[in-house]
Amino acid sequence: MNVYVHAFVDNNKIINIHNTDYGVWGAGPAANNRYVQVELCQVNSEDQFARSISNDAYYVASKLIQYNLPYIANKTVVSHHQAAQWWGQTTHTDPDGYFAKWGYDMNQFNQLIEKYYNNLKATGSVDGTPAQPVQPAQPEVKPQPDQPSISLHNGVVKANNPASFAVPLLSFNADGSAEEGTRGLANNTGWFTDQSRMYQGHKYYRVSTNEWVEDTYCQFTPSA
Repeated sequence: MNVYVHAFVDNNKIINIHNTDYGVWGAGPAANNRYVQVELCQVNSEDQFARSISNDAYYVASKLIQYNLPYIANKTVVSHHQAAQWWGQTTHTDPDGYFAKWGYDMNQFNQLIEKYYNNLKATGSVDGTPAQPVQPAQPEVKPQPDQPSISLHNGVVKANNPASFAVPLLSFNADGSAEEGTRGLANNTGWFTDQSRMYQGHKYYRVSTNEWVEDTYCQFTPSA
């Protein structure tokens, strides 16, 4: 069977390749059934090593918190070498040799995990700095549509649209915005109007409860 783990970590990123709710096959059957498994990728400088260890410790601490587990060195957090010693199902000794190359060991790694675990639980941050509250998004301020005054007068408008068989109508919303209506006026027909209002540089005459015809398409004649 191919060997695979839940995640890979280096100095730049953490890549989770498998859902940690399910087992993997990287440390022998006993460990596979018990632990989330992460592979620490080898790097080439002390700076890269320090950054990769930090990312690895963060991943481990965050998974303990995710599954509501306590941090207990050598119990809830173990190395591949420890798993091999306990169950004898693999012969791996990592990460001991790789850590030693950089003057580091599993005890130091456990201390870093514990620090991150406690800080994450207390403040949500690995360095213990309280996370800044997220400010609620401010509602978008939209420009207000024209709020024209309404003039009261009686008269007749004669509708005509040379470009079509009907004259378009507009309806106004309570906030002053407007939308094109679903009906129109027949050409060369007269309609009683009792109100007019300005909107976007044009005068509109009311011909029903909330239907208005633009001055471009009509001629107004006041009542005697």
